[in-house]
Amino acid sequence: MDTPSPSNHADRVSIRRAVPDDLPALYRQQLDADAVAMAVVYSKDEPSFAAHWDKIFNNPAVTAMVIELPIEGQQTVVGHVTSFPIEDEYFVGYWVDKACWGQGIASRALELLIEMVDERPLYARAASSNVGSIRVLEKCGFTLIRHEMGEDDGKYPVCEVAFMVLR
Repeated sequence: MDTPSPSNHADRVSIRRAVPDDLPALYRQQLDADAVAMAVVYSKDEPSFAAHWDKIFNNPAVTAMVIELPIEGQQTVVGHVTSFPIEDEYFVGYWVDKACWGQGIASRALELLIEMVDERPLYARAASSNVGSIRVLEKCGFTLIRHEMGEDDGKYPVCEVAFMVLR
């Protein structure tokens, strides 16, 4: 993907419901080694990724949106933002293509999602070392609840995790 020009900042972000045709772009994004290292997650192989998104598409309690930016005159998928239940709490998550980091895109996409979903409180987790993600959450009104050591669960390696809430 070409890097968006400076005029394509957060004010040009839109979100829409994710559809299966979006999966190739989202799959490629989650393979980026720098992004995986910063987020402190494991990337998924293609069958695992497809199975994960199949669960998302078939769960009416999940709000799964793609993040789009106009690039070279066409709406381009540059990430995703989601709200999903874990037990009786709702969490948010997001991923933005590395070419779009540092432009306010994740913050704007999360703001748009927060406006859409009625559930409160909303929770989030981020590796404590992922200062960019923690800053996105803070910009959107999330506050720190606690830090704790996470265990390797197949999705996340062992790392210190910041748990945050939006009330």
